[in-house]
Amino acid sequence: MRTLRIVGTVTLGGGWLAAAVWFFASPRIETLVAYLGASGSFLALDVISRARREDDDPRRHDKVLLEAFRSELPYRPTIEFFRTNNLGSTFHAQVTSPLDEFASRWTDAAHEFNNRVLESRRKALVQAARNLVTLTGELTWDIGGGRQSVKGAAGESRAVWEERGRKLDAAADVVVAAHQSLERAGNSWAAVRVPREWVALLFAVIVLTFPSVGLWKSERNKSAALADALLVTRHERDSLATRLDSLLRARSQPSAASDGRQDSLEPAHLRAIRERLGRFVGECDSLLARQIRGGGPPSEADAERLAAKVRGYLRRSGLDASYGAEFSAALDPLTAALIQVPGNASPLLQRQRGVLLKFLDVLR
Repeated sequence: MRTLRIVGTVTLGGGWLAAAVWFFASPRIETLVAYLGASGSFLALDVISRARREDDDPRRHDKVLLEAFRSELPYRPTIEFFRTNNLGSTFHAQVTSPLDEFASRWTDAAHEFNNRVLESRRKALVQAARNLVTLTGELTWDIGGGRQSVKGAAGESRAVWEERGRKLDAAADVVVAAHQSLERAGNSWAAVRVPREWVALLFAVIVLTFPSVGLWKSERNKSAALADALLVTRHERDSLATRLDSLLRARSQPSAASDGRQDSLEPAHLRAIRERLGRFVGECDSLLARQIRGGGPPSEADAERLAAKVRGYLRRSGLDASYGAEFSAALDPLTAALIQVPGNASPLLQRQRGVLLKFLDVLR
């Protein structure tokens, strides 16, 4: 049976360690469940092992001894008598006999508690009991019928008797307090006690789990955000591809508003358009060259001003409307966000420049 307990402990311990490593390496809900389940199984095995070791537990000695204490020196009638009666009057000697026996028997090693608190309270009670027994023998006399009294030889004053009674009552109060202190310590000790190993393990589980749960939630939120962004990007990409495809088809077909074709324009007009587009390309080159000369990268405002000038000219140039639509599509907010570098509009200007060069090639 001992071998089986060892094998079970090693197996569950290895499983708990593996689950912990798995969870911390990949914090997901399934790894968290596995980790907490392994921790619970490990604690359950400890409960079973402790229950089977109960007969060998050092606490068993203290439990038996505590039961013997309560049986040999109960609160009623002995301790209750000392608490409620005045020993300065006459009392029966048999009332104090349980205390006499306790003071004489509970002084050997067999009556010592393993628990330090219980043992210190036992010593205090034995000392108080022996003191009261000693004072009772010194300050009281047998007056017959098994009764004791503080009244001694004839001729003693009442004040002497009362002083003896006060000393006995004070010693009795100490016995009552020591008895109740041991009783309370026994009740606290016998209450359900969580093993320190459990506290350490649970503390480790809590300390390690909560940051990992936060990490897991953060990673889950990031994954969800990335999935949503990917879905939106795919949708926008498909929409943009459809839009560009329709623009290219529209350019290949005659437009009624412009009499259908850019080559229907006068050669001089086409030459003027090419020259103006060429100047726009030159402006792009100038802005891009500014960074090379150490003047800093072009700003988004620079790129937007140039784009506005190009769009306005394309509307006034007499070219097919598809040119302006294609230029605007090239600067679509989604596309710009994908290629833009914060504080640096160079990628956007390069894209504008590429579209303008394409127009020059088409209009040649």
